[in-house]
Amino acid sequence: MYARYRRAAGLTQERAAELLDCGVRTLAGWERGENSPPDDMVVLMVDVYQAPTLAVEHLRAVSAAARDLLPDISPRSLSEAACGLLAAIREFEVSESDLELMKIAADGKVSSEEEKRYGHIMSQLFEIMDRAWELRMCRWEGK
Repeated sequence: MYARYRRAAGLTQERAAELLDCGVRTLAGWERGENSPPDDMVVLMVDVYQAPTLAVEHLRAVSAAARDLLPDISPRSLSEAACGLLAAIREFEVSESDLELMKIAADGKVSSEEEKRYGHIMSQLFEIMDRAWELRMCRWEGK
């Protein structure tokens, strides 16, 4: 993944290593998957490569906990990410899932009769959260 982001930034290994203040062989090792770069180096790669999704992809690759918690984010433009988020929010609103969630949660528990609907509502909320992550990590002009 590191090589893919470097190439997308239009950088050679030599130039990227210079900007990252590391050796070309070190960078090449990370790119071949021989070892993982430290998190602080990934933060620098994100800045140098102008690729915020690299941070999430890196965390998902090196941490089982992150794979469970962080969505698999595809790089999106600002307009794609914003429209995706707004569409997911609108669908949640139109389906009145917000009102159903309030009814389900009012007594502080999910009954067996409410479980299926609660699961559907949670799926919708996870979709909204995933789209919000995409917006947070999107590319836009001038960035």
